[in-house]
Formats: sequence, C-alpha cells, structure tokens
Amino acid sequence: MTLTSRQLESLDTGMNLSVTAGAGSGKTKVLVERYLSILRGEEDVLPSNILALTFTEKASLEMRERIMREVQALSDEEGGRWIRVREDLEAADIATIHGFCTGLIRTEGLSMGIDPDFGVLNETEITSILSDIINGMFTTPGPESPALRRLIVDLGQWRVVKLLKSLIRDRAKLPHDIGSSGLKEASVLFHRKAAEEMMSSALEGLDGIMPHLERLSVMGLPHAESDSGVKLLRGLSGVLSAVREGRTRREILEALHGARSFLLTRSGSPRSVNSLGNSRVWGADHREMKDSVKAVSIFVSEHGSILPFIGNPSLLERAERRLLDVITVLEALHSRYAREKNRLNSMDFDDQISLAVRMLEEDGGILRKMRRRYTHILLDEFQDTDPRQWRIAELLWNGGESCRLFMVGDPKQSIYGFRSADVRLFLEASSMLEGHEEGKVVVLDRNFRSAFEIMEFVNGIFPGLMGTDRNRWSVPFDPLDAHRGPGGSVTVVSVIGSRRSEEREGRKAADLIMRAMREWKVMDEDGPRDARFSDIAILVPTRTGFDRYEDALRNASIPYRVYNSGGFFRRQEVKDVLELLNFLVDQNDDIALASVLKGPFFSLSDEDLMSVSLSDGSTLWEKLGRNEAFRGIHDLLERFIDISFRSEPAMVLAEIFSATGVHATAGGRRQYRNLDRILEWTADPRNGTSVAELRDSLARLVEDPPKEGEPQFFVEDEVVTLLTIHAAKGLEWPIVFILGLEHEGRKNESPTCIISQDDGIAMKVLDTGSGDYLRTPAYEKAARDAELKEAEEKKRVFYVACTRARDHLVLSGAIPVRRNGMEGEPKGMMKLLVDGMDLSFHDMEEGQKEIGRMVVDIVRVSGDSVEELVEEEEEEDREPLSTTPELSIQTDCGVIPAKGRGFLSPTGEEVSEILGVAIDDDRTRTPRAAGNDGPAPFELGEMVHRVLEGIPVERVVREYGYPDLAGPISMMSSDMAEQVKALGPGVGFREVEFVGYLESGGEKHPLKGRVDLLVIDDEGNALIVDYKTGKRRKEHEAQLEAYVRMIEPLAGGSVRSTVVSPGDDNNVHE
Repeated sequence: MTLTSRQLESLDTGMNLSVTAGAGSGKTKVLVERYLSILRGEEDVLPSNILALTFTEKASLEMRERIMREVQALSDEEGGRWIRVREDLEAADIATIHGFCTGLIRTEGLSMGIDPDFGVLNETEITSILSDIINGMFTTPGPESPALRRLIVDLGQWRVVKLLKSLIRDRAKLPHDIGSSGLKEASVLFHRKAAEEMMSSALEGLDGIMPHLERLSVMGLPHAESDSGVKLLRGLSGVLSAVREGRTRREILEALHGARSFLLTRSGSPRSVNSLGNSRVWGADHREMKDSVKAVSIFVSEHGSILPFIGNPSLLERAERRLLDVITVLEALHSRYAREKNRLNSMDFDDQISLAVRMLEEDGGILRKMRRRYTHILLDEFQDTDPRQWRIAELLWNGGESCRLFMVGDPKQSIYGFRSADVRLFLEASSMLEGHEEGKVVVLDRNFRSAFEIMEFVNGIFPGLMGTDRNRWSVPFDPLDAHRGPGGSVTVVSVIGSRRSEEREGRKAADLIMRAMREWKVMDEDGPRDARFSDIAILVPTRTGFDRYEDALRNASIPYRVYNSGGFFRRQEVKDVLELLNFLVDQNDDIALASVLKGPFFSLSDEDLMSVSLSDGSTLWEKLGRNEAFRGIHDLLERFIDISFRSEPAMVLAEIFSATGVHATAGGRRQYRNLDRILEWTADPRNGTSVAELRDSLARLVEDPPKEGEPQFFVEDEVVTLLTIHAAKGLEWPIVFILGLEHEGRKNESPTCIISQDDGIAMKVLDTGSGDYLRTPAYEKAARDAELKEAEEKKRVFYVACTRARDHLVLSGAIPVRRNGMEGEPKGMMKLLVDGMDLSFHDMEEGQKEIGRMVVDIVRVSGDSVEELVEEEEEEDREPLSTTPELSIQTDCGVIPAKGRGFLSPTGEEVSEILGVAIDDDRTRTPRAAGNDGPAPFELGEMVHRVLEGIPVERVVREYGYPDLAGPISMMSSDMAEQVKALGPGVGFREVEFVGYLESGGEKHPLKGRVDLLVIDDEGNALIVDYKTGKRRKEHEAQLEAYVRMIEPLAGGSVRSTVVSPGDDNNVHE
C-alpha cells in the first residue's frame, strides 16, 4: 500500500506526534513504518532503544511479526547493521503495558526489595484471598472494627462484602491511592461541595417556580371532590399553605419533598398533566392550573436528590460519617491484602501498574536508566489508556527532553471505560503536543477498509450522533474519505414489535445469510468473488438473545462458531449451579447463599434479601432460618444439605432441580438444555464423586474454561462467527451483521458506593426512619456523570461495530409498537440508528432511505399477530379491566400519597403483630413440592394478578412455564374481572401504592401499602379490593384492616374492603 501524504507525515521521527487514526485508515501500517523509519534514519538506535506499547497481546505479537519480517528482509538484502538490528529485535520492548511493567519490576525491583520471582494472581485466587481477609475482619477485632460494625448495621454483611470487594477491584479508578490522605480528603470535599451546589441550585430554581406556587396557592378549588386536579391540589395543601404563610424557602422545599408522591411517577419522572382535571370543572383556570403543576413537577424531579436532606440535615452528617467508615475499613482491607500478597510473593494486575509508576516516581536511578535507554516511545490504541498508564509514558518522555513520543489511536473507538480507560486523556495529550514546540497532530482521514457505500453511511449518520452534546466525555466526529469505490451495501432490518424479536430477527438474519451466499460479492485482492460463510460475522451488543440467534443458524443449517466466548462454562446457568455448590459445601458463604436466593432457584427480590439480612444471626444462613416468612425455603435448603452428604452429586442436583422447579423457570430452550448438560457433566465421576470435589472441578472450569470454547455443531473452517461488539474491536470481515441493536446491558441494582474518577468515593445513606437507602448529592452527581459517560461510550461502540464491515453491512433491531399502532421509543443502539438516519415508519414502508450519496435498503420484519408486535407497555398503558358506565378503570391515582420515604413495607405477619391478631400456623410461603408438576399457590396468584394487570394470558403462562393453564387462568381472571365490574359506580385505580400511619396501642407505625384495586365513588368513599386466589388467612384479613385504617384519614370519606376470589369451579391448584 502506497502511503498517503498524511501517513508520510506520521513518519517524521524528529517530532512528537499525536496521530488520530480513524477506522480502517492504516494505523498498524503507520505504526510499523514509524518503527522502521526510526531504525533506518538513526543508525545509533537499536530496537532495544524503542519502547512500543500496545493494548493487547495479539496486537503486540502482530506488530513484532511484521517488524521482524521487514528487518529479516533487510538483513538478507543488505546485511551489515541490519544483522545486529535483527539480533537485538529479539529483546525489544514490544509489549502490552502490563508486559512492560512486569519486565520492569522483575529487572529493577530488587532495589526496592521486590523478589523478581513474584507470581501473578488470577481472579479465583484474588477472590479467595479477599474473602478470607474480609471474614477475618468480621471475626477478629482490629482498629477498623467499630467502623465495620456501623457499616454492617446500616448495610448488612453481604452488602459490605460486595462493597469492599468492588472498591478493591476498581481501585485503579480512584483519584488517589488507598491509604493516602488524598482519598479521604477528596471524598469528603466532594460530599460537602456537591451538597452545597445542589442546595444552591434548588434554592435558585425555587425562585423560578414561586410564581406558579403562588398562583396555585390562591386558586379556588372547584366543588368536585372526585376531580383529579382537585385531589392533586389537596395533596399539595401543605406546600401551598407554606407559600401563603410566607414560610422560608427551605421550609417550602421541605414541604415539596413531602408532597413529591403527588407530583412524580414511581420512576421519579414528572407526572403527566395531560388528563389532569376536567376543563368543564375548572373553567378558565384549567390551563393555568395544569401549567403550574407541570412546572412544579419538573422542579421536584430535577432537584429530588437534595430535597430529602433539607428537612433532615443530620442525614448528610450521617452519610459523611459512613463515608469515612467505608474508607477506614477499605484502608484496613487494602493493608491486609498487601501483607498477604507479600507473604505469597504475589501481586495482581493492578499492582503491576501501580508499582511501576511508584518505581519511576520514587527511584531516580531507575528513571534515569530508563530515560537513557529509550530514545523513542510508541503508544498504540492510546484512546484506551488510563491515567496511570499515561503517567508511565509521561515520566519516560520527560516533556521531550529524553525521547520522542508517538501516540496513535482514535477517540471515536474508545470503548473500554469499564477498564478505567479515559477518552479525555487522548484529547488532552493531543492538545498538549499540538502546543509543544516539537509536537504536531496528524489526522489520518482516509479509510482503506470499507466500500464507498459503508463509508457514506457512516459519514452520513454519525455527525448527528457524536460531538453534538458538548460534555467532557464527548468526542468530535472526523469524517473519513473512502479509498474504495462502490460495490458494497448497507441494509437495515427493522423488527417491528419487541416480543419474540430475537426469534424473528434471527430467522431474517439466517435468510439474508443464505441470500448472501447466493447473490452477494465480496472484494479480494484479485477482485470480486462469491461470499463464503467465513466472510460473515454476527456482532451483538450483549449476549442477550445469543441462544435465539444460534437456534436460527442451526435451523437454517448455517455453520457457525461463538468467538472467544468462554464456552459452556461461562453460561449464567453454570455460574448459578456453582454458587449453589459453594453454599452446599460452606453454609457460612453469605455471597453464595445470596446468589442462590436471588437466582433462578428461588428468585427472591432485593427487598426479600434485605428482610432476611435484618433478621437475627451472625450469618445469612442463620438469619434465613430465623425469618418466619422464608422458613419454607430454609427447610428445603436444609434437606438439600442433608442429601448432599449421602447421595451422588448428579442425584443431588437432579433432586434440587426437581424440588425448586428451576427447569420451568429457566428462560428459554437453551437454558433448559444447559441445565440438562450440567446434569450430564456431573454424572461423570472424573469430575468429582462428592459435592465438594464437584464444586472444585466446576470452579476451575468457570475460571479457566477449555480453549475450544462452545461445543461446535460444525467443525469445518467455513463458519459464520458470532461475537460481541467489544470482542470484535480491531477485527474486520467482508460481511457484518449487527443484531439486537435494542439490547442494553443488564441494569443491576445501583451499588451502595460509586467511584468518581475525578472526585473520589460517594455513597448512599440509610434513612433509619424509612429503611430506604438515599442517594447523597455526591452520589447523585457521580451517578449522573457515569450515565453521561456511558451514553457517549455507547455511541462509540456503535461506530466500532459499523466500521468492522468491508463490503456489506446489515444492521438489525427491534422497534416497539404501541397498541394504537404507532411506533414506540427504540432502545439502545437502535435509537442511535433511528435518530442518525431520521428513520420513520414511512421509510420502512418505502423500503429505502437515502443517506448522502447512497441508498440504504430497509427490510421490515412484522409479526404473525398484533399481540406478537405490541411491546410490554408501561403499566399506565395497560387496560386489564374494561371500563363500564358504572366503573371507570384508571391508572394514575392522585387520591392518596404514593410511595414515599420514611415508611416501611410490612408483611402480613408484622401487621398482625402490630394489631395483636393471632395468625395461622401454616402461613409460610413454600416452594413447589417435589414431584408436583402444577404451580405453587403463590405462582398461581402471581399469574392471575398479572393477567388482571393487562398482560396477555398466553404470555404469562408461557413465562411461568405452564402453557397448558392458559384456559383455567383466563377463566379465573375473567370471573374476578366480572366481580370487579359489579362493585358499583365509581373510579377504579389499580395497583395503588400508598403510605400512611397505622395506629395501635398508642403508637403510630409509618408503613407502606399496596392494594390491587382502589374504587372511589362520587361521594369520595373508598373500597379496597384485594385479589385472592388461595386460602384466606388471618394475617391477610389483618392486613386489609390495617389498610382501611391507614387510608381513611387520607381519602376524605369512608373506607371499606372486600376480597375478590374466583369461583370454586376454577380452582386449578387443587
């Protein structure tokens, strides 16, 4: 390949250069040529004088091989100096940053007391060491013990363990070293400063909405108690009274916090005012009322994170104390971890980077030696560098006094933020070199990889996606000229409707692959040729839907392989079984038990786990045994432990799978198959003849799976490659399918602590009054910044995916559809595609869309029925019960305060205890009995409830694993729905959450509640409707009585309760 003028400019070895190399612009070629230019132009420089750092082992090997081939050719042709260069190349530093640091420590570490024969810990060893140390901290008193006890009281032991391990593993993201005063000082300053800034912002914003509050405070309420606008303003009475009475701004903000349940949805968004109030009731005030409520709702949504702390400033003080407790315990853990690594003469990957930086910063002799050695530094993939790695290069470069610096990368391809990569470093370093007297910035702006059509598409959609939102994580889009001419294609597959989207999408992808084999041409050096299976890669954002795509390929007899997947032993089902085995071997392993309880065996929620963790006991296992609500699960696990001592491992797992019904709840055919494969694997005595041996064998395979990866259905080389977008970075194929664009990573529960790379640690705080964990202002600020960073990185991941294709690009994803037939809001990268193309349903119907100077083909994939297309809509869009003239069913209840802070969610047993009511002896919720193929009672109730909420019965029974019960479940639901319609005139609000006080024995208990249906008649009287499919118990009656007492003072009228149950002939669980 002849070098372009920009590429030639990159070979100026007398200058410090920052090279922005867009996708397919010949970056590796330039890097190799730069290396060779140094050797050609400077006779006193040998390979050992050049430090070349790459991001991956594969890249370093490829670079070394290409340089070796060139040097070998020069040695054969010219001899002389090139023979010496060839010999010296064997010891050249062409390595990853970790490889360089390891070599530096082994060769120079003795001067700092480091044994050069140190070992490097793997993930399993790190986890084991940290677990042992943390368990020791729980049982052995130390200076950190008071802080640790306070954290356990507030968070629970399993949360503390999870928090500490994550902070140790992510310590590279911290702005200061653990143990340094800087970390504590920075984190406390961040905590205080964020609170001050948010408080100031809220006070300033309050000035903006005061005219709206003042208008509402003097607005006369119409005489229509059932009007939603009237009810909402009654809910704001405390706020409006504070305004009328001229209270301080802080008091008004406190009142707004108390009224937030009337202004916000459950997710914290401003409540819609579209249907607020009746215009005939409100007359001329209607529009003004709605506009003012909307303004106030937006304000409360935007400033909600500071409002809880205004009326309770001690919460901020408590949060700061717990923040200091976290850092105290973290320092103790870090110190013990360091001592244990020293004892083992080992270190982890993070230690290698940190120690190399410390050696260069603290030992002047080592630094001077390195600076004398290296005359040139070449940094590949600089966009993926983290601050410590840049610090190493910065120390060696010495501002250009010691050597020449060459860094190459593409900020548009920075996609490893989760590994601490900071895209800002590339932009800052480029700016620094641009201002250096011997520095320069070069942009490689010609793409040699992709066909004209693909580059025209990329250049057409990404300017509207990248760099448009100016923030500290955004990068500008530099368009690339296409070196190649026409001959390629871009196809967009729009899968209409999100239900079964992977199945329909997979079938269409298989059809297009077979079409490619028949019709598409790809370009080789010798010209166009027919496409082969090995020309094709299927990229996905996440592994969600992998099994459906694999099924589609298998059904179409398309050979494929899963690239670098870790194979069967990285499947989630295998990890779930490993955690189960960990618990069976060691009942004191809280992490394993928590995983088992939350996993598919029992599917407990985070609230359930918190309830267990608050019980008496030193371990989670003891706490579970003392929590009456989950005694059935404890007893079942005890039986599993017992049989694990006297049965073969395969029989143990088979019994557990049967007793818990995990086969029926596993999500999809692949998961079902994988559970059976686990049983087959455990039946082989070579894998262990006891549960403990089996656990050890499985743990090794999960940590280091067989290199052959997934079991192959086809063994020939001509296969389609299936992989994630991240795994495809640096690779290319003639034909690329990007499937599942709507998929996003799994949204886990937000952590207790969060790291700000610039400011330190921020954390949630326990509000002891409510039992809720509140985001502190610092936490909120760090979380928003993390979300912004993730959103910008998502754009770059999409760019990387699109630029992997050489000849043909296919982009595919689901577009949700509402029941009215209009498109919904696409998710993930599908939204980026739709926004970038300005894609509409009309375009999909037309089948084509012009982007720049090319035309994108659009393939529309519809479902077999309306039900298959319509997405699972938001709760307020469901219509489970038909509205009749007598009863109008609605979703948005402004009658009583909704979910709020300061209130606990009690169980029926706890309510019974408060009221002094005796309860039934057989009240525990137990899993399905072994050998019973029908649903457990609680499953039956959940299925009926979901159908009554508006979810199609076919979907509900399929998800629960009982497709044959569609008829009986439908009959039960219909019967109960008819009973509801007969309740009389009024307005019904479904799934109503509320907060109130239950008075008993002279005490007020702040509690949360939720009723299935709340019916309010024209006179303001309320009827609580409870759906019940099973046996009516005394604790359920007590709970209804409590709800009546709690709602009466809130609703303004009389409150009654009733139970709606299906007829006896529909009782399918007998």
